Amino acid sequence: MTKWTHYLKGQQLSSIQALISMPTVDEPALSALISAFSAVVEDARRSVLDDRINVFDLHRVASFIQGRPFKKPLLTKLQEGTYTRYKGVWQQLLCFVYRLTVLRQAPSLHYLLTFQQQEAIN
Repeated sequence: MTKWTHYLKGQQLSSIQALISMPTVDEPALSALISAFSAVVEDARRSVLDDRINVFDLHRVASFIQGRPFKKPLLTKLQEGTYTRYKGVWQQLLCFVYRLTVLRQAPSLHYLLTFQQQEAIN
């Protein structure tokens, strides 16, 4: 389904584990990024659960094609445990990307940033 297995082939998984771990006290910028992400996700979730987002917008958010709504609306009635796990996976992904691209921590994995992504990092 995903290409993570191919992407990480030949790598020491313990070094990958270090990239996805939550920030330490020695990483204040990454901690701030994760906190800001959590606040945005919490605000968005609260807006959806309080019915401040209409169903048409939920269809558009669920779409992978820009400007085209999806057949079904975004699934918003997640159980607390599911929501927490999903948010945790996204936090790990943010840690992975930040450490790999900004901090340039090992291992050396192939990636290519767009111009806009490079500008945002700088």
